[in-house]
Amino acid sequence: DFAKKVVDQFGDYVSYWNTFNEPNVYASFGWITGAFPPFRTNPVLAATAVKNMGKAHDLVYDYIKEKFPHQPVGISNNTTIFSAENTLGWFTSKLSDWWFMEWVPDRFTKVDFFGMSYYARIPHDPMPITYLETPDKMKKLGVIHDDMWEYHPEGMRTCIDRYWKKYRKPIIITENGICQQTDELRQQSIGDYAKILHQALQDGIDIRGYFHWSTWDNFEWHLGPTKRFGLYECNLDTKERTPRPSAEIFRKLAHFKIFEEVESEEVAVVTN
Repeated sequence: DFAKKVVDQFGDYVSYWNTFNEPNVYASFGWITGAFPPFRTNPVLAATAVKNMGKAHDLVYDYIKEKFPHQPVGISNNTTIFSAENTLGWFTSKLSDWWFMEWVPDRFTKVDFFGMSYYARIPHDPMPITYLETPDKMKKLGVIHDDMWEYHPEGMRTCIDRYWKKYRKPIIITENGICQQTDELRQQSIGDYAKILHQALQDGIDIRGYFHWSTWDNFEWHLGPTKRFGLYECNLDTKERTPRPSAEIFRKLAHFKIFEEVESEEVAVVTN
C-alpha cells in the first residue's frame, strides 16, 4: 500500500525506481548478526526475510510497469570482495560470498537494471576483519583502510564483471564512498573509482550511472552520526554543511569529466 501511494504521487517525476536498497545487508544484520532490528540471530529467518522482500519487489515491479511501463525498475544489493586471510577463513569467506553475492540477488528476478553498492574487501580469519570491529587485526594486515573497511577499489571492477557476466543487465553504482573523518583517502578514491568505471565502459559494460555516498555526512544505520562519508562536512550542533576538498574534486569530475589524466564523456557521475 505504501509503495502504491509513492508511485501514484511521484511517478511522473521518477526516472529510475529502486525498490530495496541493500536487502542483503538488512537481512544479514537484522537476522544473522543481530546488529539491526529485530536483533535476531537466525539464518532461517534471514532467508525468509529475503524471500518476503523478493515477493514485495515483484508486486511493486508489476504495479510500476502497469502505471509507467517505460520506467526502469531495479534492485540494489551491496557487493563486497570476501577473501580468506588464512585457511580458517576459507569457509566463512565462501559462505559470505555465496549469501551476499549469489543467493540474495537471485531472489529478485524482475529487474530492468542491477544497482550495486561497493565499499571494500573484507578478509576473514575466520571472522571478518574490519577496522570498525577489529582495528588491531586490520592494522597488522598493513593495508590501506578508512574508518570501517579495507580500501580495495579494484574490487569494484571484479563485482561489476561478475554481475554483468551473470545477469547481462544495465548496472548503476548506487553507493560508493569513503568513511573517514579526514578527507585524503576520499579525494584519492574519486579518481581511482572514476578510472575503473571509465575502463569498464570502454570494455563494453552497460553502466548507466554512479552515485557517490554521500553528498554530506549522514546518519549511518546503527552507528548514527559517528561515521563520516560526506563530500560536505555536517556540523552536528549548527547543522551547517561545509564542503570538504573532495567536494570540489567531485564537482570538476561531474561537470567537466576531468580528473587528472581521466577524461570521459561517458561516465554519468551524479550526487544523491
